[in-house]
Amino acid sequence: MNGLILLDKPEGVTSFAALGRVKRVLKTRKVGHTGTLDPFATGLLVVLAGTFTRLADHITALDKRYEARFRFGVTTDTLDRDGSVTGEGPIPDRSDVERAMTGLVGPIDQIPPAYSAIRVNGERAHRLAREGRPPVLASRSVTIHSCTLREWEPPDAVVEVHCSKGAYIRSLVRDVAAAAGTVGLVQELRRTSVGAFSVEDAVSTEAFDAERHIVGGKAVMAAIDGARSITVHEAAVLRVLNGGRVTAADVVGDGDMTQGMYGLFAETGSLLALAEFDGDRFRWSCVLEQRGQSAG
Repeated sequence: MNGLILLDKPEGVTSFAALGRVKRVLKTRKVGHTGTLDPFATGLLVVLAGTFTRLADHITALDKRYEARFRFGVTTDTLDRDGSVTGEGPIPDRSDVERAMTGLVGPIDQIPPAYSAIRVNGERAHRLAREGRPPVLASRSVTIHSCTLREWEPPDAVVEVHCSKGAYIRSLVRDVAAAAGTVGLVQELRRTSVGAFSVEDAVSTEAFDAERHIVGGKAVMAAIDGARSITVHEAAVLRVLNGGRVTAADVVGDGDMTQGMYGLFAETGSLLALAEFDGDRFRWSCVLEQRGQSAG
């Protein structure tokens, strides 16, 4: 089956392990998540199944929102509660924490945690770190859209974060703590949304039901920033699925076609492909060759 699934990952399992029941229910290994959550973290995993796995780049590009509990005055090698303590420091004032958070809002260069899935010369950074070979990771450009202190319970701060793809909350607490003159770690973490997808609409791994919990193409397209949905005539469907030439003339009601990203649907309601329209023809981003997906 092809589609998107919203899972609420429980604490204590890896993101990969959380997909186990979905794979068993769908009887396929062609299932993947679009953004890892650490084992101690909970919350939204956006999962793609079947041919929808080809949409992964478009989903991983979406902004994320988190609720986190930052703990100041202690840090670990993993920058979270599961690591080994590597340092201690003073408990900062609330004003220092808020000032540090404000200073990190906007585009920033962020160094990922050593314990992360980033590859360094073909090896995972976390594996190198566990082997006593801490990797040297380059900073990356990310955006912290907002970082808001909701509760101050020294040494803890309950924080809401809205960030871009690629931002690490564990790196954020490290940098907030450093700016406040101390050290810190993430004690609790919950992802509450990915783009327009909310954890409130997610299902637990145990409760997943293929008949009720697979989201189809129309809902997916509504969540992809800047993308629009159109329907192509039946005569053009085979050309779409073969990656052939398709133009505005093949679109049902093409009067207001402008340049940009489109999801191309069959008249039956199934999502066939994503493509960039250049004003003349469609340039394929990904083609979903199977027909008969749920329209969603």
